[in-house]
Amino acid sequence: MTNMENPVIPFDFEGREVRVVTIEGEPWWVAADVCAVLEHSNSRKALQTLDEDEVGVTIAYTSVGRRRVSIINEPGLYSLVLRSRKPQARAFKRWLTHEVIPAIRRTGRYAPEPEPEAAPRPGWAEAMVTDIAGRATQLFEHRVQELEARHEGLLDQVTALEQRHAELSLRVRRDAELLAAMSARLAEVSGAMWTLGGRVELLCTMSGAPGHGRRRRY
Repeated sequence: MTNMENPVIPFDFEGREVRVVTIEGEPWWVAADVCAVLEHSNSRKALQTLDEDEVGVTIAYTSVGRRRVSIINEPGLYSLVLRSRKPQARAFKRWLTHEVIPAIRRTGRYAPEPEPEAAPRPGWAEAMVTDIAGRATQLFEHRVQELEARHEGLLDQVTALEQRHAELSLRVRRDAELLAAMSARLAEVSGAMWTLGGRVELLCTMSGAPGHGRRRRY
């Protein structure tokens, strides 16, 4: 998906710039900014884990001028955040859901620090921002519910596998104990047979049985 130049809305997360563009009324996040916050060293590899309809390309102003940049939509954003094991992923998710989206919904922008009064936004812009924030919140909540349900299912599978592993371990331990007992018994029987064989040979020798002791002369 490739788009023409779109307006960029910059946000700040713990000193890191996170840029958002709106395309046909939908928010798209600059992938490099999101990956930088989540400490993905290879943003291209991270984007390969997303679905095709979750990734796009647009033209935006950067520190080196107008450039094509990769962008991700709301589902793609939440997929990267929820898959990340980095400690800041949780803080980033909370920042999105507890500060950015509610603030956009109320004021049309995110500004943690007081700013000088700006010219009032046109009515259509306020309505668009409110609509985007509402859709983003609903989409995020739905995505979280899906992933939580999937997580619960995986936990149940792990529990079942652990129980099965414990049962197999107990069975193997019992079989090993039985094998050891059988080996010990076999050793006892073998020793007894050797002892009995020695006694039989001795008795044969003493009784002068053919094939044992002295040979008879004829």
